[in-house]
Amino acid sequence: MHEVVVMIAQGSEEIEALSVVNVLRRGNVDVVLMSIHDDKRIVGARNIVIEADVTFDETLIRNAKSIVLPGGVEGTEHLLHFEPLRRILKEIQETHLIGAICAAPSILADVGILDGKHATSNPGYKEKVMAHPVLYSEETVVKDDRIITSRGMGTSLPFALELLESLIGKDIRKEVEQGVVMGSLVDYIKAVY
Repeated sequence: MHEVVVMIAQGSEEIEALSVVNVLRRGNVDVVLMSIHDDKRIVGARNIVIEADVTFDETLIRNAKSIVLPGGVEGTEHLLHFEPLRRILKEIQETHLIGAICAAPSILADVGILDGKHATSNPGYKEKVMAHPVLYSEETVVKDDRIITSRGMGTSLPFALELLESLIGKDIRKEVEQGVVMGSLVDYIKAVY
């Protein structure tokens, strides 16, 4: 059984998808990268070719503990209009940890999963998210019960680390943070910004 399913579509943001896969696998979480298309070969938002592990499989999603949706303008549009995904998101919202980053929180808002929840998104998608009864936040990563949202490619690592902690705990998160030298990134950001 896969613990986490990361959904991808043509035009998905590569770093947002693959940073989650990378961080979770560093924490020994079983992750599957799932294409919504009949083809496992995906061309991402920046024309990087990604080979998904599998094509769409509702059973894999139902049996997982978590589903993650990366952003990317085109990828988000594909995910938003893929009816089997919309249906299953509604079905699993009470049982699965659901993550969405960048433009993808707009999908969760559109299917009603974010109603009454705190969430964030890419600033360019704020209006789409706020068109629904969402408690919008400007925070980097927002966790509300079983929903984790984040803002974009630049927040991919904190988003992935929050997913990791929610799945298997703070100790493993700290180990992975040390392994990816997260402290140096924090120091750099403080110095530059």
